[in-house]
Amino acid sequence: FWRDVALWRRQVNTLWTGNPWNQSVYAMWLRFVGPVKLSTIYSFPGKGFYPIPPDPHARLAWRISFAVAAVLIIVQFRWKPGNDRFKLLSEWSVLFLIGPLFSPVMWRHYLTVLWLPCALLVAAWRSGRLESWCRWVVGAVLLVCAVVGALQFGGVWGHFVMIRVLTYSDVTIMTLVVVAGLLWLRRNAPPDVIG
Repeated sequence: FWRDVALWRRQVNTLWTGNPWNQSVYAMWLRFVGPVKLSTIYSFPGKGFYPIPPDPHARLAWRISFAVAAVLIIVQFRWKPGNDRFKLLSEWSVLFLIGPLFSPVMWRHYLTVLWLPCALLVAAWRSGRLESWCRWVVGAVLLVCAVVGALQFGGVWGHFVMIRVLTYSDVTIMTLVVVAGLLWLRRNAPPDVIG
């Protein structure tokens, strides 16, 4: 039994590192500053499950990223949203995204929580209450989401493209762009932008 548990732990640990399926900020930093470079991951035979050992530089970058995100969120959310539905829902959206993003492991299916922030961004973009430059910024955030989301369909573009998108942490970066877009819009949007 314990031998099987040890084998299971070894297999799980290979999945919890910087392989393409893990889309956490920690995995992103492991891929970018860790000991194994992206070219090594691509040369690994199979489906991209290359075990990346923990790295102190990646852990430090992860902690700094979390500290910066925490400070930005605290500064942005220090006032009560009142009756403004957009501000209230954007707070929940950011918290739903920050939790999985900064955990050690985040699979793509965790990002079903992107429905709420993307729906908020679309509602704000479609409303007539935003100035044109605000609509342009919100539209750019939504375009980033659409492009990165479309590149993940392995059946359309092929497994090769999908693995590259995941390995370069495009999904993680896209989610960080959504968080930044929500924080920016929460600060710059007129009151009750979604009606």
